Amino acid sequence: MYYFDKQNILIEIKEVIVKEQLLFLVGDEIFSNIPDKYLKTAFIPVNWNRALKFLTKIDKDLQCEIIRTGYMPLEIHIYLDFINKTTALLTQDNFFYQIIEKPLFKNQFMKQVFDFKNRNKISYRNYNITTEIIDKYFLENSSQIFQKKI
Repeated sequence: MYYFDKQNILIEIKEVIVKEQLLFLVGDEIFSNIPDKYLKTAFIPVNWNRALKFLTKIDKDLQCEIIRTGYMPLEIHIYLDFINKTTALLTQDNFFYQIIEKPLFKNQFMKQVFDFKNRNKISYRNYNITTEIIDKYFLENSSQIFQKKI
């Protein structure tokens, strides 16, 4: 395994009422309870506009009333497994580990994480490298290129 990087993410949590029972929706999973240390800070109004967010997905068949929406900060560590050709995700909390092991997070959201990490990198078009390009940009020819410009 190779340690790749860490990423801070905001996990969206929705407090919902389903059949007169208070539940919490995280990703596409419903939880009956969430540790208090996260609930205390999840619903504080803060400006999270530029952060990477893991949003909830409400099933069409779920009849619920949304009470409020909040965010829980999470730091994940990304490892690359070259043998199995997968990524491994780790976090320091067992509750969050349950969330990052869900298929919605691993299969869909991780693509957004890598896109977010690479958002400022320049992407080049694929084009054929011809002998003219090699001759023009070859390191030995660079001195000739600079001499022509002077």
